[in-house]
Amino acid sequence: MVQPEHLTTRSQDLENSFHDAGQFYSFNVNNLVSKQKLITEFTGYMEVSEMEAQDIDNLVDWQLAELKYKIIND
Repeated sequence: MVQPEHLTTRSQDLENSFHDAGQFYSFNVNNLVSKQKLITEFTGYMEVSEMEAQDIDNLVDWQLAELKYKIIND
């Protein structure tokens, strides 16, 4: 949890938060080698909508991804 003190707070009442979707990384190799970490003061992000991303761990996840694709592209 990002804020354990809000364990019993409704998610609708919390501020929006984001996480690394692991879509792709692009970085300067020299900075990566010298800093020895992916996340630095030069790190940026792209916000991806729920319709444009789907974690696929099982058949249902795959089916959801196909459904989202159809909705976006029809």
